[in-house]
Amino acid sequence: MRLLLPVLLLSTGCSLSKIGMHAIAWQAHRTGMEAHTLVAGEHTVRYWMGGQGPPVLLIHGFGGDGLATWSRQLDDFTAEHTVIVPDLLWFGASHSQAQPTLTHQAEAQLALLDALELTAVDVVGISYGGFVTLRLYQLAEDRFNRLVIVDSPGPLFSDEDAEALADRFGVAEPEELFVPQTPAAVGALIGLAYYEEKHYPRFLLRDIQRNLFADHHDALRGLLADLSTNRDLLAPSTLTVPPASLVVWGSHDRVFPPPIGASLAELLDAELVTIQQAAHAPQIERPESFNQAVLEYLR
Repeated sequence: MRLLLPVLLLSTGCSLSKIGMHAIAWQAHRTGMEAHTLVAGEHTVRYWMGGQGPPVLLIHGFGGDGLATWSRQLDDFTAEHTVIVPDLLWFGASHSQAQPTLTHQAEAQLALLDALELTAVDVVGISYGGFVTLRLYQLAEDRFNRLVIVDSPGPLFSDEDAEALADRFGVAEPEELFVPQTPAAVGALIGLAYYEEKHYPRFLLRDIQRNLFADHHDALRGLLADLSTNRDLLAPSTLTVPPASLVVWGSHDRVFPPPIGASLAELLDAELVTIQQAAHAPQIERPESFNQAVLEYLR
């Protein structure tokens, strides 16, 4: 590691956030994950893939890319599964010429599964990734075995819920929270993930904002607007209940409070697992509990 750090400092221009990204990529390589890029029509999808066993697709939410979101799952998951970790469109290294919509997100993931010739896949989706997971299932029910929805309300998120979310965090609209454009906003977004309060120096938040949150603002805001405009797309009346699903929730999620998770589990006739002392990103904050619960279910 003493030799690796100077190389990272030189190659990243001393950016701490880029050093962190390189460290996560190094860890992924260590577990056998390899990066690939798929061009499918208007979509360019960067994804990581590795491991062995039944395939599982891990779909991230706002606030990062695929590898950063799921880095603490790779060791355990690749031991039992072929793991596919894409960057959603307009996140990480993925992008598209299409309009920023939930349907285009799902279609890009279906194109990836087509390219990999996978017809029976388990899917784990967190937050916005949970919306993508349910839309995937709507578009191609026969392609998916089991769904795991993590801290994502899906069809149970109303306009009133969006207003309440904004009020809880003191913003005019959710877009201010999920598409940060200042260092302070980046700190607020990172804080959503943790049960225990975190504090970061301003220079680090500024570095993260410049290197990880500077691109695709219009498209990301468009994705959130699409969720609101086309809310009926995932209305309970239009959603076929998956034959097998698991709902996982952080016990102290302030973005989507735990009662939403209980209601979603009831709607989907799913098992509910609550990760204690975790907020909106239990897979990061409590990876051992999260990995055990999800892998036991997928077995």
